[in-house]
Amino acid sequence: MPELSGIETAKILTQHTNQSIRPYIIAMTANASQKDKEDCLASGINEYVSKPFHKEEIADLLNDFIARKNSKT
Repeated sequence: MPELSGIETAKILTQHTNQSIRPYIIAMTANASQKDKEDCLASGINEYVSKPFHKEEIADLLNDFIARKNSKT
């Protein structure tokens, strides 16, 4: 993104969006260090996937999220 990083965007969304309507954020990044992952998760990003990734990884993360969301209702 030209003006904000994904981490900066996630921080803004987390700070200014009600928990009940906050988007589920999956970070996709080439940065694969443990610190990068910790920074992503600390910013409000829900999940972290390192590139290259398989589409099944994203599908699994989304299916897990949907299952958790449905179990709360």
